[in-house]
Amino acid sequence: MVLRDLDEMIKVCEETLASHKSRLGDLKDLVAQIAKDVGLDAGGLLEAEVDALGKRLEDVRESLATLAEVAETKAANKDLCTEDLLQTKSFLSNVQQAGNRAYYANLPLFQNQLLSRMTKIKVYKTLVRPVVIFGSETWAFTKKDENSLRSFERKILRRIFGPVNDHQGWKIRSNNELLNLIGGQDVVKFMKAQRLRWLGHVNRMPETRTPIKTLKDRLYNRRRRGRPKLKWMDGVSKDLEIMGARGWTNMVKDRVRWKAVVKEAKTHPRL
Repeated sequence: MVLRDLDEMIKVCEETLASHKSRLGDLKDLVAQIAKDVGLDAGGLLEAEVDALGKRLEDVRESLATLAEVAETKAANKDLCTEDLLQTKSFLSNVQQAGNRAYYANLPLFQNQLLSRMTKIKVYKTLVRPVVIFGSETWAFTKKDENSLRSFERKILRRIFGPVNDHQGWKIRSNNELLNLIGGQDVVKFMKAQRLRWLGHVNRMPETRTPIKTLKDRLYNRRRRGRPKLKWMDGVSKDLEIMGARGWTNMVKDRVRWKAVVKEAKTHPRL
C-alpha cells in the first residue's frame, strides 16, 4: 500500500514538474520578447537565472525518477517473495494432503487389534512414509518443513502406540517417548539420510552426466536484496558438519564408508 501511494505521488510530481517546465519555457520567451521590445540584450537578461531554475527542475525530475525506480524494484521484490511463500505453502499442503490420504486409506490396519505394533510400524514405513517423502532427496527444506513432517509422523505413531498409564492416569505419549519407541529414526532423519545417499550417488557419477554438472556448476547473476534462498547443498553441508564427517569429498568415493555415514545419519541425535 505504501509503495503504491508513493508511486502515485511520484507520478503527480512528474506531471507537475512537466507543467512547470512548460511554463518556464514560456517565461524565457516572454523575457526575450520584452528585452527585444525595449532594445536590451535578450541573451543576458535573466538568462542565467532562468537556465539555473530549469536545471534545478531537471535535477528534481531525475531524483523523482530514481525514487520511482527504487520503489518499483522494492515492489517487484516483495511480489517475488510473496510468490515464493505461496509456492512453498502450496507444496507443503500438497505433501500433507497426500500423506493424509495414504494414512486414512490404511487406517483400518492401524486400528486392527489383531496386528502387533511392530507390524503397524512396518505398514507405516512401507505404505505411508514413502508417499510423504517422495522425491525428498532433492528437497531444500526448512525448519518449518521439518516440524510439519515430524508432527504428521507423531500423529500416526500415537495412533499406533496409544496412550500410556503412569499410575496417575492415562496420558498421551511424549515426543521423546515416541522417538525412543521407533529407535530414534524419525521421518526427518530418514529424509536427511536419503539426501546424503543421493549426494554420494551423484558424486560417483562420470563428469559428463547432467546431475554432477548441475551440482558443481555455478550460475552468476545479480542476486536480490535480503538473505539468499536456502540451497540444497547448504542443508547437506550443515548435516555433514553436525555429524563431524570431515573430508567427505574423498570419503564419498568409497561406497562402504559412505554407506556407514548414511546409516549413522538415520539415528543421529542432533539431526
